[in-house]
Amino acid sequence: MLGAIVIRSVRNRVLVAAGGLLAATALQAADLPSRNGSVLAPVAPVFTWTGFYVGAHAGYGFGDDNSHRLAPGGSPASIANATIGFAIGSIPSRINQNNKGLIGGGQIGYNYQIGSVVLGAEADLSYSDVSSKAIVETPEDDLRFAGVHRASSSLDWLGTARLRLGFAVDRFLIFATGGVAFGNVNHSASVSYRGVGRSLAGSTSSFETGWTVGGGVEYAFTNNVSVKAEYLYYDLGRKNYFLRAVSGFTPDQVLSAKGEMSGNVVRAGVNYRF
Repeated sequence: MLGAIVIRSVRNRVLVAAGGLLAATALQAADLPSRNGSVLAPVAPVFTWTGFYVGAHAGYGFGDDNSHRLAPGGSPASIANATIGFAIGSIPSRINQNNKGLIGGGQIGYNYQIGSVVLGAEADLSYSDVSSKAIVETPEDDLRFAGVHRASSSLDWLGTARLRLGFAVDRFLIFATGGVAFGNVNHSASVSYRGVGRSLAGSTSSFETGWTVGGGVEYAFTNNVSVKAEYLYYDLGRKNYFLRAVSGFTPDQVLSAKGEMSGNVVRAGVNYRF
């Protein structure tokens, strides 16, 4: 009886030791190179556009469809009296302007990728050097009534808050975008008749809102850094104000002015995704 117990105990110990030896051998074999001499590499994670990002951009703004419109304005009496300005010199009803200048700033946004579709939201703020000036002269046979009419507009800064809809092919993204635009706009105009010493002038500076739409492409060089090229069209609407007498006209002889601010922006940028 005692001998049988001893034999079973020895057998169990041998089995446990053998099992441990086999497990250790298997672990070592997993770390060894394969027969062809290569080591199994870890699988690289799939790239995704999902996540928050911040960035910077710079570009150029331009537009040739802006104008100043002039017309008699103010009270009924003013409208009647201001027509004298059109009578003594051909005041143009429209002065065309070409806006142009540099633009640059920063942006922040978020993307969420579903399959190949990328949904996003982005807000940006840009310093703007976009401005325009135009002069229209209306010569008359009587030089006393020759008119010189000036108009100018400028955009101090431009911001947008937009949604983005894109299609991704791995690290390449093409997208359309649109939303709200806003900025600080300045307008000024003057009408003068040097021969008779008559002139009117006025200006306005205000925060304006409007809309924007555009599109672009973006490419991710790394999992965190991407570059983009983008086009936007913005329209900040029209601003009404008055040109009032500076000299020669009576206080109730005023003109109504309407300045426009819209244009195109082409820009390049870089984004860093978290």
